[in-house]
Amino acid sequence: MDSAHTLSNGFFFGFCSSPYLLLLLLLRYAAVAVEVGNQMVRGFETIMAKWMGACDCIITKVRTIAEALIRGLPIILNDYIPRQEKGNVPYVVENGASVFTRSSNETARIVAEWFSTKSDDLKRMSENALKLAQPEAVFDNLRDINELALVDLVQVDQLVEAVKILKGMGGAGCIPYFYSYGIVIGALCKVRKTVEEEDMMKQMVVKHGPTPGQGTLVKLFVTLRVNREIWKAVELIEFLDKEGYSVGFESYKLVVEGCVEKREHVLPGKVAVRMLVHFFVDSNIL
Repeated sequence: MDSAHTLSNGFFFGFCSSPYLLLLLLLRYAAVAVEVGNQMVRGFETIMAKWMGACDCIITKVRTIAEALIRGLPIILNDYIPRQEKGNVPYVVENGASVFTRSSNETARIVAEWFSTKSDDLKRMSENALKLAQPEAVFDNLRDINELALVDLVQVDQLVEAVKILKGMGGAGCIPYFYSYGIVIGALCKVRKTVEEEDMMKQMVVKHGPTPGQGTLVKLFVTLRVNREIWKAVELIEFLDKEGYSVGFESYKLVVEGCVEKREHVLPGKVAVRMLVHFFVDSNIL
């Protein structure tokens, strides 16, 4: 930080990952609130995203790369853990989002140039950082893990727990994959729990927005037909159509045939008209 302190027209923040390191710094500067000239040293932070948002670049170790890329910050890397983190260094350096140096004087020179004669380099590295950023990576990993958990749960007939996980993902801000819904809805169809199936489908469409898979819809309509809950099937088609989601030909056919089986004379015509809006239908099918 001594070299960085010599730079003009800048304010530098230091973040300490270790309370012992912070204690040493506090003792060195003999102050509880450490602010010396244009330097500020802070302890453990819970709002790093906001601090990074106030920065133009970052000097850090490899462990902060993901967050810096998301914020579009040019990175000066000064250390890494051998083997565990080493491979990350060439990835960001070769893609033009970072430079690596262990020299504090070299670091100070690079920062000084970024804010004076090489401002175009700073801008270009910021753009490269954003290209490498993967802000959804955590949620993607969570979705993958939850999908594996859902598969295991339905295999051992723990459908209540599977439904809880699926609902909990949305509540945590992690929108499930549409095929995660398919796993649970398909399992509910096997045991003919139509109330839960319908609830899952509506939650999927209204709250989270992924398009229902046609295979999942067919399973759902087959179950409703077998349970002779054809009114629910018709209402679900109307609901999906209203929400702007496509219902496949096979699903329409199942519902029309179910109406006929129940000797519902009005419903088949009602569904058939809606079906005709979407498809050119052979009259022999009806």
